[in-house]
Amino acid sequence: MRPVLCSLCLDPVPFEKIVKFYIKPGALVIDVTAGKRRIWRLVRERPFTVVFMDIEPEEGNTLVADLRHLPFRDHVADVVVFDPPFPGNVSSQGRKRAMWPKYFSSCELSYFLSLIEGINREAYRVLKPEGFLICKLMDCVVDDRLYPAVAMCHEYLTNFEVHDVIVSLKIVPFIMAPKVRSLRRHYYWIVLRPKRGVMRWI
Repeated sequence: MRPVLCSLCLDPVPFEKIVKFYIKPGALVIDVTAGKRRIWRLVRERPFTVVFMDIEPEEGNTLVADLRHLPFRDHVADVVVFDPPFPGNVSSQGRKRAMWPKYFSSCELSYFLSLIEGINREAYRVLKPEGFLICKLMDCVVDDRLYPAVAMCHEYLTNFEVHDVIVSLKIVPFIMAPKVRSLRRHYYWIVLRPKRGVMRWI
């Protein structure tokens, strides 16, 4: 297995630096979980095209679509950005909106994993062979079982290989429960590349 670069970042929002390093001028970027585009607020220079997409309508986004069925042709994107809603409180539409989630039920986990399985299939289809999938993930605990973010990439993103892992530390309110607080002190920016010769689109 090829060695993976893993770095520790004290910057709470290193996305701007990741963009400068991985996204070239003129590239086509598809953010499939754009939401209110929070992760892009510090990215002031964008010499590339970004398609802001989400399953729910948000003012300023390019289109509304489900990432499990991307409305794009094969091999058109240079970068796909995947910042999924983390398991937590469930809205009336069944989506998770809590910024500081607590615990996850089996139903919530199945929805979360369906997004990962969907991005494995659809991002592989729309990315160019030399493209990148940039994921923002957290470690999860479901029914007292730990689901490490990097391990989930290896298990569910089978069409990709991990290229870089950036661990970002952040300050978490002390009033949170100790188990939740310990999990929310860090998250991962995981950069993946499509595996060559893999055809797992179904």
